[in-house]
Amino acid sequence: MTSGSPGEFRGSDDWEFRDGWESRLDTPAVTQLRAIRDLWASWRWWELVPDVDEPFVLDGRGTRSTDDEMVDVLDNDYVTAARTPDGSLAVVYVPTQRTIRLAQPLIPPGARFAWIDPADAAAPSRPAQIDRNGRVSTPGANADGDEDWLLVVTP
Repeated sequence: MTSGSPGEFRGSDDWEFRDGWESRLDTPAVTQLRAIRDLWASWRWWELVPDVDEPFVLDGRGTRSTDDEMVDVLDNDYVTAARTPDGSLAVVYVPTQRTIRLAQPLIPPGARFAWIDPADAAAPSRPAQIDRNGRVSTPGANADGDEDWLLVVTP
């Protein structure tokens, strides 16, 4: 969502309504999508601006795709981010375990940092610790055993 996604199709081609599609509405993937949708709906997501012109994430971004060739999202390690112009919300998707560095002048005074597990967005967030240089590290494996996390910064 932080890199311009219009939505998601995941795990099946049930959008074609093939036989048995009704039985696949109660799967872990559907539960995860519902939780992440509810999370994004709780934010003023329409005010988020991609982290391009005035970067919020300074270091640890990974490798950015630089051509128009199709790339599987699971093979991409690039950190994407977006924030509101007033600094009241920043969302950073970190696809693999690492340390990133944030632009301290863009962090609101008294900001709170929280890691949200994209595999279980309904679970309580984990506090994120940022050091005095703006560095923050992902907390390890998420509920699915993967390393991707969503860092949320709010005042």
